Amino acid sequence: MTIKAVIFDMDGTLIETSTMWKAAEMEVFSSLGVEVSETLSQLTESMTTTRVTEFWFAQFPWEGPSLAEVESSVIRRVKELVLEEGEAIDGVVESLSFFTERGLKLALASNAPMDVISAVLTKLNIGSYFDEVVSADHVISGKPDPHIFEFTSRKLGLDPDECLVVEDSLSGVLGAKRAGMQVLAIASNMRISLNADYHVEKMRDVVDTISSFENL
Repeated sequence: MTIKAVIFDMDGTLIETSTMWKAAEMEVFSSLGVEVSETLSQLTESMTTTRVTEFWFAQFPWEGPSLAEVESSVIRRVKELVLEEGEAIDGVVESLSFFTERGLKLALASNAPMDVISAVLTKLNIGSYFDEVVSADHVISGKPDPHIFEFTSRKLGLDPDECLVVEDSLSGVLGAKRAGMQVLAIASNMRISLNADYHVEKMRDVVDTISSFENL
């Protein structure tokens, strides 16, 4: 099947935000008396912000602000950090330009809240490249559930097997494969790369790898 669209993940693929999320969560949850530890934090990786907030509340219930209010505080702080410190990963603009010049549709599908996605697109000035932008806000459950990818392909007006997904996380790779899509993993982790169809270690290597595809 000919590839007609490329669906990009955001966090860790277009921009490194993991330290921003950790900083925001530490700041907000600690202010509520939550004992945020690295061990427990690792369990929340790839969760949506709603799930992360529910996780910490279950571990250390707080009084006062609602879960929705706390979640909003975390998101607001991440947005601030993105706009202050955010930078595109090396190779992002070249990759987006490469696919656009070949007439492929581009989409963004991220577990991040739409407010954070909008901040990233503004900060990196790459919003104009994308035909569709989908957040976990738009679906019942985020990655590794395939729903976010299925929803994105429908918005693009394409079948799943006409889409190539560019991902850096195991949850994203598994979700895309479950949706019936081809996956290019950007990772040095063998477990992630073995579950993908194609593999590069850096975003800047994407163009060279994709250039050899016969189905573009």
